[in-house]
Amino acid sequence: MTSREIRVGTPWNAPGLQRFNGDHPLPGSLIADYPGYSFDFALSPADTANIQRAQQEANALRRDLSGLTPVPIAADIDEFVVSRGLQTQAMMLAPCDLHFLHTAPLTHGRIPWILHIEEMITLFAPFVWHGISAQVDIRKLPAYRFVKRLLESPSCRGVFSHLRHSHDFLPVLFESEALAAKVHHIPLGVEFSSAATKTINERQGGRGGLPGTTFLFTNSWSQQESSFVLRGGSDVIRAFLQLVAKYPDVRLIVLSTLPVSHYGEEFRGFVRRIPNLMLIEQRASDDELVELLMTADVFLVPSVGLHALSVLRAMYCGLPTVVSDAPGNEEFVTHDRTGIVVPGRRGKTAWYDEIGFLHQTFEPVFSKEPGDFSVSLFQEMERLHLDPERRRRIGAAAREHVRRHHRIDEWRSGFRRLLNAVRPTLA
Repeated sequence: MTSREIRVGTPWNAPGLQRFNGDHPLPGSLIADYPGYSFDFALSPADTANIQRAQQEANALRRDLSGLTPVPIAADIDEFVVSRGLQTQAMMLAPCDLHFLHTAPLTHGRIPWILHIEEMITLFAPFVWHGISAQVDIRKLPAYRFVKRLLESPSCRGVFSHLRHSHDFLPVLFESEALAAKVHHIPLGVEFSSAATKTINERQGGRGGLPGTTFLFTNSWSQQESSFVLRGGSDVIRAFLQLVAKYPDVRLIVLSTLPVSHYGEEFRGFVRRIPNLMLIEQRASDDELVELLMTADVFLVPSVGLHALSVLRAMYCGLPTVVSDAPGNEEFVTHDRTGIVVPGRRGKTAWYDEIGFLHQTFEPVFSKEPGDFSVSLFQEMERLHLDPERRRRIGAAAREHVRRHHRIDEWRSGFRRLLNAVRPTLA
């Protein structure tokens, strides 16, 4: 007898989920051809009938949360349930056997679901988010108990992360032995198109043809203005100004929208006048990004948080990648072996506590006053510029590390094993 096909709903473009990373390429890389499974991005209409169904589910979640001991305040329960988004939940009613969610458990929990996360901080969205958690005592927030209830519920069939830290600390954070059996670690894999992969392979020996050093800084997938700052763009500009004044043969490519809403419109003109700086303010296609990665000698992402996909893709291209010591980067980059780690973020803008929760503040990086970090970044960029052999050594080791430990087939195989483990529990 042939097993029926399991329909996996991926409602990432519903309004509430779109707000928190939506159709992001990291979880999107898991959407592939798995025998016995299909993936469906279809959304149901937020019509009167579905709104009514979603309201019934919301009321059921309210009743469930009110059964906690001690009994939560009704207003706290209502705020949490409302945060799941009634319209979003109505649009998630398209027929499926399993929801594949990422970033946050934005669900009423009627349909069985699995969840992918990076840092555990996003579990508590929208009540806690990156950059506003520095002073948060997470276990004292009402959302902490409600999220724990969702994760421990039978509807949650599994949580997985590409961070070993999140895997190890999720049961610790929630003081839950039940969650230890639900959480999985699957190492992140990276891929490019076949044409791009061919280009990357063929051009490994051709880097460094120009005199000097070409540095590359890119914004995030979203290209939001604030991401320029959060990924270390302001520090990159400060460091490069020192570098190009001292070494006229260095170059910087910036692929990013600029934070003119923060720094003012004159910032764009200032950046455009910097010698040897190429500014690209529109989004680049994957092929265009690969061309930039293969043109560069060094990739810069000295951010306040982890950007695992950007880091691994640059490493796969054979680039020595400069990251900060922000929590999470240590799982992917070893200083002076597979990349360069610039100290100065950990403990100032981001740090883990004893239960694994990530505390962050973005205030220091949005300050218009130069800090010590840009000085440290300049020093590391200077060392790389002056030592081409070191660049080649680190870039080659980085590429080999990714090819061994972050293969796309292993990333997908791990996901398939999770699907297969969940499958018997689906009616």
